[in-house]
Amino acid sequence: QGAYLKTQAMLGLGDGFEACWLGDLAVAQSHADFAQAAETRGDPNPSVTLMELWLRAEIAWAAQDWPLAEYHCHRMMQLAMSIDHEHMVGISYLLLAQILSAQGKERAAQAQLRALKQRETDLRHAALQQREERIEWQLQARASRATARRLAQQAQQLEQLAMEDSLTGLFNRRYLERMVPELLRKGADRGLSPAMAFVDVDYFKRINDQYSHQVGDAVLQELGHILRSFVREGDVPVRLGGDEFVVAFAHVDEAAAHGLAQRIQDAVETHPWDRLRPGLCVSVSVGVAGAQGGDSLQSWLHRCDVGMYVEKDTRHQILG
Repeated sequence: QGAYLKTQAMLGLGDGFEACWLGDLAVAQSHADFAQAAETRGDPNPSVTLMELWLRAEIAWAAQDWPLAEYHCHRMMQLAMSIDHEHMVGISYLLLAQILSAQGKERAAQAQLRALKQRETDLRHAALQQREERIEWQLQARASRATARRLAQQAQQLEQLAMEDSLTGLFNRRYLERMVPELLRKGADRGLSPAMAFVDVDYFKRINDQYSHQVGDAVLQELGHILRSFVREGDVPVRLGGDEFVVAFAHVDEAAAHGLAQRIQDAVETHPWDRLRPGLCVSVSVGVAGAQGGDSLQSWLHRCDVGMYVEKDTRHQILG
């Protein structure tokens, strides 16, 4: 019964968004009220509540009821933050910025965008969490008028996308956070400490500036192919974000991982990069660390990161 009510509420909200964007605010309001009533009959579901608040904010926006629109945005933001729903946190910031901009409050709108950017930066440094595409998610939600079956299929697709980097096709940081505890446990059971390599593209900003960001994206994609060629079943190639990659080796120790790291560097330096743009050369610096007792992902990655910077400095000194 609970799943049925949630599905009916979500379908109604989808119709409500469509009605709102077509200008039928009364129908949109009735769908929002229906979703709220469905929530009271079943177990509270934050996802339904967030979508309901989003719809109510859009209705108020369309009616130019600015205080009410801002109120619903703030409620949406608070609820999303309380349950760590970063997709909806980002959407609430963007929606509030748009509503403020529609009132001519450009300074306040820019403040919301800066607050969103600061939150993303804080998450990156505090938990090594990858920023995910929020605008695309919003557009998909706007374009979708799903049946119950399509909702289930979309949920599976979003779960897969949440674990995959859209540019390179590698796993992302969220997947790494999910699988590291299991990797450490299996390593302890086998008496073999797994190893991890942190890979950073040298002078990546220079590549973007000299050859364009499109070429920079193509470099990251090619690097993803190279890293994928060095992994076996159970190993995990990951794009952390930007030009930072990680390979978690499930079946080799730290000593063997150093050899693999050198092979990765050699493969990158001998790759035919000039196929992307004449004169293009790419190299990487790699830091390797084995797992230690009591390690978390953050502490393990930190040692890899330190090793990478030591290796980068050494290489640059040798190259002059």
